[in-house]
Formats: sequence, C-alpha cells, structure tokens
Amino acid sequence: MLRSVRLITTIWALALASSCAAQQPTANTMVPSRLVSVHVSQEPALDGKLDDPAWDIAVPLQVIAQPTPAPGKSDSVPVTIRCVHTDSHVYFAVTWEDTTHSVSHKTWTWDTKQKAYKQGEDREDVFSLAFEHRGQFDTDMLAGVEAVWDVWHWKAFRTNPQGYAMDKTHRYTLDKPDGKARSYSANNGSTLWIARPQDAGDSAEKKQPPPKDKKGDSIPQYVPGNPSGSAADVRAKGVWTDGRWTLEMGRRLDTGHIDDTAFSPKRSYKMGVASFDHTENMHNASGLIELYFTQTTAVNDFETDRIDKVPSGFTTALTTGGGEPGQWIIRKEADAPSGRNVVAQASTIRKNSRFPMLVLDKLVARDVDVSVRFKPISGRIDQAAGLVWRYQDEDNYFVVRANALEDNVVAYKVEKGRRSSIGVKGNPSSYGVQADVPSKQWNSLRVVAEGKLHQIYLNDQKLFEVENATFAKAGKIGLWTKADSVTYFDDLKIMLLPVSSR
Repeated sequence: MLRSVRLITTIWALALASSCAAQQPTANTMVPSRLVSVHVSQEPALDGKLDDPAWDIAVPLQVIAQPTPAPGKSDSVPVTIRCVHTDSHVYFAVTWEDTTHSVSHKTWTWDTKQKAYKQGEDREDVFSLAFEHRGQFDTDMLAGVEAVWDVWHWKAFRTNPQGYAMDKTHRYTLDKPDGKARSYSANNGSTLWIARPQDAGDSAEKKQPPPKDKKGDSIPQYVPGNPSGSAADVRAKGVWTDGRWTLEMGRRLDTGHIDDTAFSPKRSYKMGVASFDHTENMHNASGLIELYFTQTTAVNDFETDRIDKVPSGFTTALTTGGGEPGQWIIRKEADAPSGRNVVAQASTIRKNSRFPMLVLDKLVARDVDVSVRFKPISGRIDQAAGLVWRYQDEDNYFVVRANALEDNVVAYKVEKGRRSSIGVKGNPSSYGVQADVPSKQWNSLRVVAEGKLHQIYLNDQKLFEVENATFAKAGKIGLWTKADSVTYFDDLKIMLLPVSSR
C-alpha cells in the first residue's frame, strides 16, 4: 500500500455511453471535452465556495464559452467546471469571469411623466447547465434536430437568494407543439419549434404586477417563491467576488421525475454550459462536453513522504543512453498546491538526450485519466515537465511534456529508447502546439488515454489530441523530465477508465 496515495474506493470500471448519446463532433472536429465526476464520501456544502474537501479531489475542466448570435456583443469567457458525486447526488462547481455584478431583473420603475410603473432595463446574470434527456443532443440550439434537454437555469436575482436553480426542459420539435413555443429558422433551413417549460411544481420565483399607485421609485417585479415538486430538484448557490462568479449546483442522481435526466454512474452523458451576462439572451455557450462518472481516483500529494528521500511506492528510471539517473526527492515548498511537500527532480546534468523518470510501482492500467501539478524551476537546455503512461520499461512508453523554455506541449512515443513526436490529430506533421507554460509557477498537465486516442490538457484546458497505437497494452504511470530540468510536481491524480474500443 502506498503511504501517500489515498484510494477513494475500490477500482471500478464505468460503462460506455449508450447509443442514444452518440458522439457529436465539435467545431474543431475533436471529440468532446471530458468532464469526470469523482466519487466522494462527503458531499460539498452548496454555499458558493470551493473550500470543501470534495473539490480538492475533483479534476477541473476549462472550456471556452463562445459568443452566440444573440443581440449585443460579448467576448469568449473561460469557464472552469468541476464535478463530484456521492451514492445519491451529483454536484457541479462552476467559475467564470464577469466584471459586472448584476443582481436585479426587470425592476418596476416609476415614470414621473406617465405616473405609472414601467419595466426597467436591468437584467440579471444567469448560468445554465444542459444535459441530454431524449433524442440527439447538440449544444447548438438551432441544430435542427428533435430532442429534449434537461436544463438547470440559475439566476442571480430570481433564484439565487432562495438557494435554487430553475429546473426546466428545452423541447425541440419540427412540428408546432401544444402550448407555449417559439419558432426559429434552424441552421439547416428547417423551421424549429422550441418550448422551454419549467418542471412540474411551484416555482422558486413569482411575478407580481406593478402597483397602480406609487409605492417607491422602484419595485421588484419578481419576488421569492417556495419551489415544490420537480421544480425544487436543483439546489444552487452563487457568490460573486472580485469580478468572478463561483456557482455550486447539486441534485439527486435520479430524482424519479420524468422531466429530469436520471444519471447512472455506469454510463456517460452529453452536456453543455452557457452564460448570460446581465441579459435575457445567451451571450456565450460551450461546445460539447461528455460527463463521465468514476468510482476510483488515486491522489498522491506526497505529504507523508520523508524529506530528501524518493517517495514511497515509486521507482526512479532512466531511458537508455541518457547518462546519469535523475535525483527524485521530496522537498518542502511554501506554495505547494496541497500541504507542504512536493516531489522534485533536482539534478542538473546538461545532456540533451537525458530523460529521468519517477514511476509508480504497483498500478498498471491501459485507459486512464492522469493529471499532475508541476512547477518549472530552472534549466538551460530545457525546463520540462512530463507525464508518462503505458510504461512498459524505461525504453518503451508514451509521454507528454510541457516546456517552459519553448512554450509548447508535445506528445511523444519512446520506442526501444528512441523518442519521436506524435503529430496532432488532423495535422500529422505538426510538433505539438504552442502554449504558454510559465516558469516558476504552478501549472497542470493532463492526459486522457483511451485506446489509440490520447487527449492532452494544459492548465485545465484541452489543447489537442493524438492517435497512436504503439503501446496497446496496459502499463505503469510516471513523471518525466529532460536534460537539466529542475521541476517540482504535486497532486498526481489517476482515474481508471473503461477499456475503450477507440
């Protein structure tokens, strides 16, 4: 048993998505970004803060919410999403930048000339999560496909004070439905009808007409309600601080209500997110996200390891022809992401073909989701940090490395001791991608490996994909540096995935 690895629960392989959740291509032809929900034993408090232990275990995903063709102008907004679940509930934590704190909506405002109340121009901030429910899910509302979405619609003024989000469905039909709906011209030229009813039950918001006589310069048009039934399923709380919203949302995995998506940890789900910046119209929407559930995560924070020693449960390794081995030791670091201990590769041998590794001994897996925090410290030839997976031996493995001197991220295969880069999917002649890799700062590197497909993330944002089947068998996981790189590592997280057919 590794002293520094906290095994959250027994290793468990989640099932693949059913056919009704068939993968939809994103604009850049990559597979959907993966959001992994980690099983936790203690649920987070829904208070708009990320200080619960559950969020320390969660793997953050950053997506870019792009402007939509709505009235007004907006810039792309980075959105960071985390997800955890217990045996009974699922929870999301979302953060995004918003320079304006908009917490009023359509206030009744007294018009002195008309001597009557008029609806004000104020609009609240809003955020939505949308999940597949029935039919083909596409985050483009005008895709022209018939479907039903399950939507969690949080509103900064109308639902946040009560601690809820509106639980509703979006219903997309090619024929006009009964009840309230609007028609739109879909991207394929067809007429698309969209209805957006709230789930059954009393709403968290109530609308009141304007008073006939003056009761003040402004009167709220919306007042708090007491939600009930299916409309009360989604609890939520958002807090705005220093130009940023932090929102937590939670619901039972299976509410038992027919208008809700029933989440099963044995499959995956298509979803998307959208932000509304003091407007009724959607400003920004993400591409397709695929939500997976896992019962297993191993987190190594090195806190129980001895200073100046190799961490317990790991073995040092060096690719053939690389000269002297690396010096992998535990050090104290004041700004460590968790606790005080980090593992450092401290030797500074200036040999370009030198690849020191630190390999986890006992865990052998093929399809994995692995991430690590890293801090490039120094190096004249390189300032590199790498993740190794499907490690067969010191001369045969996959590795992705981020380089603070070159500001790029590249995936490689090392076969029979020879390292060669793997071209980015769709551009096989490429050498990784350019990306800002700050030196002397903590960053994160992540790989999701399924079959021959390997997805690469830097600082919680998906960068690129590669396809390579050189190492099709299970292997070990490790850390990697190059040449004279002095690099610190912390928070090595490993999640086992089902064996993929990709």
